[in-house]
Amino acid sequence: MFGVWLTGIFFVTITISASYGDDVIESLQFDVVFLKTQMKELTTKLDKSNILIDNLTKRLEVSEKRNDELNTQLSSTGNCTHSQDRKRLLLSGSTSTGVAFSVRLTKQLTGLSPHQPVVFDMVVTDTLQAYNNNDGIFAAPITGMYVFFWTTAVKQYERTQLLVNGVPYGYASADAANDGDTDYGSASQIVVLKVNKNQHIWISTLSGSGALDGYNDNTFSGWLLYPLE
Repeated sequence: MFGVWLTGIFFVTITISASYGDDVIESLQFDVVFLKTQMKELTTKLDKSNILIDNLTKRLEVSEKRNDELNTQLSSTGNCTHSQDRKRLLLSGSTSTGVAFSVRLTKQLTGLSPHQPVVFDMVVTDTLQAYNNNDGIFAAPITGMYVFFWTTAVKQYERTQLLVNGVPYGYASADAANDGDTDYGSASQIVVLKVNKNQHIWISTLSGSGALDGYNDNTFSGWLLYPLE
């Protein structure tokens, strides 16, 4: 009787243990399925996030490229506008830009004393009638940056200078190799400087034989680079 009782207890215990083990296994299987589902969902979300990041990165690259193009166009447009404005200003023919003159000698000058103005008698170009061929003086019509150029020709030797209101700014020395009727020497000089409105500019002798012999080879020119008013 006691043995039958023990056998029953053992059987019940085994049955309960088996049932409990099945429940644990079923629970673990459920957890595994759930975790796999969660992992799959997270993987899907991660893939979508990566795609979104890639799209945003591409849009950012496109935006940056477009921004660079616009900056380049803006810079080009600004330079072009500035260039066009300057060109219109320089070609306008107004008193603020259309300044240029060119004069020359038509005869030999002799007996020139030191520091005597050279009067170029023939006016070739004078856009604003700013050069006076009676005294050889160019009066600047506006303040600006100017270019002045002159050439002298001699049979002996003559040193000349460019003056602005009596102040020298450039020199040229012409020297013939041999004195005589068939031998000439010449010299040219160019000066770039700021000149104020109504200042006087002219060429004068400095030292030498006191003669300019080259006729048309003696020239004096000037023009405005840009105004400063």
